[in-house]
This record gives sequence, C-alpha cells and structure tokens, in this order.
Amino acid sequence: MEKSSLTVKKRERTGKIGVSKVRKDKMIPAVIYGSGIDPVNIEVAHENLKKALATNLERNTLLEIKIENSDVNPALSILKDVHKDPMTGKPKHLDFQSIDPNRSIRVDVPMEFVGKSQGIKDGGILEPLQRFFKIKCLPENIPSRIEVDITELEIGGSLYVRDLNFAEGLEILNNPKDPVVMVIAPRAAISEAATAPTDEHAEAVDGEVKATEEGAEEETEKTPEEGGEKE
Repeated sequence: MEKSSLTVKKRERTGKIGVSKVRKDKMIPAVIYGSGIDPVNIEVAHENLKKALATNLERNTLLEIKIENSDVNPALSILKDVHKDPMTGKPKHLDFQSIDPNRSIRVDVPMEFVGKSQGIKDGGILEPLQRFFKIKCLPENIPSRIEVDITELEIGGSLYVRDLNFAEGLEILNNPKDPVVMVIAPRAAISEAATAPTDEHAEAVDGEVKATEEGAEEETEKTPEEGGEKE
C-alpha cells in the first residue's frame, strides 16, 4: 500500500473573512472528516499538497495526515474533493476523508487506452467518451490506472463498460451499457460521404434529366396541327 505524509495546520480562521485571510497567506482552506473523527478545519500549503500527491496514485494517494496543534490525527485519509477557482483553476478548498483501511471506499480512477486499433491504422480517429471509472474497493487495491485495450477496434466500432475485464477486488460502479471509447472515420471521409449523392439519388436525378430531354424532343417534333391552331 503506497502512502504519503502530509503536514497541515489546524485552521482557526473560519467564515468568509477568515477563509479569505487563509488564501491571502498562500494557504488552501480545507476540512477533514470521516471514519472515527469529528470534522476538523485545516489549512494546507500548496507545496506540501503537491509533494504529497506526487505518486502514481496522484489524487487517490493514501495520506497520513499530521495536524499541527491538534490531538486529532487520522490514521489514513484520501483527498475526496477539490473546489477550484473557475478563473485560475487553482484549488480554493479541499475535502479530505478519513478512511478505514479495512473498509471499501469509492474513488474515480483514470482510464489508460493501450494498443493500436486497426481502425486507427486505417486512418480512423480515437474518440474517448469517458475518462474515469467509478470504482469501489479496499484502499490497498486502488489502481493508479485502468487499462482499456483498443487493439480490436475498427472504424465505427465502440467499447462499452460491459466489454471490459477488470482486476479482482474492483467493483465497477459505471453503468455496464455506458460507451467508453470509439473509433470514428476521418473528418474528410465524413465530409465526402455527406456531400456525395447516393445511388438512389443519382438514379433519380438521371431519370429526371432523361425525362426532361425526351419532353424537349417531343415539343420540337410537334407540327402546328399537332400543337394547336396556327396564328
């Protein structure tokens, strides 16, 4: 089980004004809650967070959090949620969840597409329809990635959750009918197919042209007596 240490401070500054001061001091306001503890307000240094999450599990890294100036020190935690500033993309608030290593938890695990499909070799374009699997497992079984083999995909082909094989110990929470990835035709081919006439359309147009030509010939061949009174 890969773990990382994270030292944080107990946060006394709360409310809108208090939280603004925390951010002004280049810290991230946060809260930790969950198994075996009452919620605790904390503040986290950006660099400490970045260093703690620099593992293969990234956001799903199992954390041993030490809260300075506090008697509460959860045995194991995980970063549950990140609230980001919509303008800068920087974290504005963090939620940490204290977890029991012997109980399953829910996490999002990124997909990794492996192999080169026949469809891509033929000029198709890989179109991911999802980026994460929602899974439930014991903390020690959290994978860093879940591989999706696309080798057999041809142009127009798709893979669904139900088509994939997963490691033992992982409960997949995605709908089995959800599409995961597909290979689409090149845009140039799609454009040509959209503008090219179908066989039926071509036959219909050809028929209309012939009918028009035959009608014109009949009008030309008519005598004055056949065509009506002569002026």
